[in-house]
Amino acid sequence: MKKLFIVYAKEDLSYLNAAKTNLALLERQGLIRIWDETKLMPGEVRKTIIEQELQSADIVLLLFSSSLIADDFIWDVPMQQVLEKAKKGIVQLIPTIIRPCSFSDTPFGEYETVPSQEKPISNWSNADDAWKLVVDKIKKTVQPVQAQPTPLPSDSPALKHLKDSVNQFTHQAKTREALTAIKTYAHQNNLEKLKRDTLDVEESWLGLEQEKTLGQVSEEKASIQLEQIHNSVLGLLDIKTIRQSIPVPDTLKILMLTANPAGSTELNLNKEHARIAEKLQEKSDQFKLFVKRAVNKEGFKQFTETERPYILHFSGHGTKGQTGGIVVQNDEFNGSAKISPAALDALFEYFIEEEKIQLHTVVLNACHSAEQAQVIAKYVPYVIGTTTSIEDEAAIAFSVGFYFKLAETSDVEKAYKSGRTQAVLEGATKAHFIMYKDGVKFDA
Repeated sequence: MKKLFIVYAKEDLSYLNAAKTNLALLERQGLIRIWDETKLMPGEVRKTIIEQELQSADIVLLLFSSSLIADDFIWDVPMQQVLEKAKKGIVQLIPTIIRPCSFSDTPFGEYETVPSQEKPISNWSNADDAWKLVVDKIKKTVQPVQAQPTPLPSDSPALKHLKDSVNQFTHQAKTREALTAIKTYAHQNNLEKLKRDTLDVEESWLGLEQEKTLGQVSEEKASIQLEQIHNSVLGLLDIKTIRQSIPVPDTLKILMLTANPAGSTELNLNKEHARIAEKLQEKSDQFKLFVKRAVNKEGFKQFTETERPYILHFSGHGTKGQTGGIVVQNDEFNGSAKISPAALDALFEYFIEEEKIQLHTVVLNACHSAEQAQVIAKYVPYVIGTTTSIEDEAAIAFSVGFYFKLAETSDVEKAYKSGRTQAVLEGATKAHFIMYKDGVKFDA
C-alpha cells in the first residue's frame, strides 16, 4: 500500500475534500493511504509532523492554485528535498492545477499535470471527469503489476515441504513465519529474485502492522489488506491464492444428500434427517433444510449445482484407500458406486471455480471420509469427516449435536465440538472425527 500525501492551500479546502472523495475507493481497496494536514491530532507539533509525513510519502499530489504558489511551504527545504527524491525516482509527483495559476514558473513546472495545465479543474463543466483523470493516474501508479512467479527448481522434497509450510502458515495468519521460511529457502538456494520479491511483500506487511499499531487503519480494512498480502506470499511460490471470504446469506440453505445402496449396511437415514430437521425447526427463518435421497453420481453433482447450498451434508457409507471414496447409488446395476477422492477434487473445483457456488461447510457423515474431506478442504472453508468406521447411532448423534449448536450460535467450530461430544456419548471417540478449516486440520 502506497502513502499519498496531498499538498494544498487552506483556501482550497473544498478541492482537497473533492480529491479525497474521488480517491476513497483506492483507499478502501488498500492501494493507498491518504495523509493531509487535516489528519493532525490536537497537541501535535504541526511543522514536525507534516515534514515527517511528507518525507515518508510514496506519492505527492499537489493541488496547484495561486494560493498554493503564494504559500511558503512549497518553497521551503522539505519540498525541495521531495523534488530531489522525485528526480531520483524515489517518490512520484503528481501536480494537479485546480485553479488558474502560473504553474510553469514554479520548480514543479517541468512535471506533467493531470489534467493538462491548459484546463484547470475549476474550468471543467463536470469536475468529476477531471478528478477521474487524477484517480486513473494514481491508480496506474499504485496498482501492482501481476508479476510472474519466481522460476523455481522442480518440486524437490524441500520445495514441496516449503510450499506446504507456507500454505499452512498463511491459513493460520502466521505471516512472519511464512516470510521467514521463504527467505531462508531463497538464501540457501541463491535465488536472488525470490529474495527481493519476498522483501517487497515483507515491507508491505510491516507497513500494515505499523498502521494497525498506530490505529491508522480500521479492522475491516486491515483484514482485507492482510488477505491481499497472504495472496502475495502464496504467489511467491506459485501457490494458488487463498479463497475470498464467503458472505453469510440471510437464510442458510442446507442440502442433505443420502445414499444407502442395496447390499450395504442399512442406515437409519430417515431418522437422521428427522432429528436434524427437529433441531433446526425453531430457526426455520434462518435455516432451510432440503433432502435428496438415494443419490447417484449424477444426482450428487446436479442437486448441488441446482440447490447451491451454504452447507452440503452427505450421509451414507465411505471406504478408505486408493480405491475408496464416498458410496452412492448405482441405479443401472441396482448396486453401489464410489466417488473417489480424485473425482471429488474435480467435482468441488468445478463447484467453486466454475459454478461459483458459495459453499461454506461440507459434512461427510460417512465412515472413512477423512481423505475425502482433506481433498474437498482445498476449496471449501470448513469440511468435516471421519477417520474410521462409525456406528449409525454415533453418526446420527453427531448430526444432532452439530445442528443443535449451529442453530443456537451459527458457529461451525462450536457446532463441530458439540456434535463430536454428542457422538462420544453414543460410543464414539473424539479421534473418530476430523475437521479442516481453510485447508488445515483444525485442532480442538
